[in-house]
Amino acid sequence: MNIQTNYFIHSNPDDIYGIINVINKKDLSLIETIKIDDMMYSSDMELVDNDLFLVKTSDGKDNQSNELIKINLMNKKIEKIILPFKGLRYIYVHKDHMFITQGNSFLEPTEKKIAKLHLNSSKMDVFTTEIENYVSYIHEDQFITSDGTKIQIYNLDNFKKEKEFKLEGDESLFTSFFIND
Repeated sequence: MNIQTNYFIHSNPDDIYGIINVINKKDLSLIETIKIDDMMYSSDMELVDNDLFLVKTSDGKDNQSNELIKINLMNKKIEKIILPFKGLRYIYVHKDHMFITQGNSFLEPTEKKIAKLHLNSSKMDVFTTEIENYVSYIHEDQFITSDGTKIQIYNLDNFKKEKEFKLEGDESLFTSFFIND
């Protein structure tokens, strides 16, 4: 598949929008440009088959958004998927599901929500974790998340917490982790 990049146009306060550039992976030539209206910032995107999902982190007035933008790259149809919470941060795809975390770039407290979008039906479930979801991964049918002081592991089917680990270190510094397969 081709590469997608995005950037935002802020020159006219009455017409703020995002641009998705679809770039050919082989020669890095521009294939096409797709305009997304009323968008100031996006923190994540994922390509699933021919659909590009884009987190609309903030709208054209820099307010937190609750919109996930779905762009079909074949027919250029743009669909807005409204989530039941604002402050969308990251997307994780696993099998036929997409998980969207709540967060913000300032690491301010949130409601700790995670939306589980069923890609085949557009059905959505919402879960709440016990900690902020600053760094998260999906590994072996588990959602693994950390607030920098703890790691919690949730079952992806029912989102029940299975385990919790306290991270060692200075709590004034954020601690991250990675999974080495």
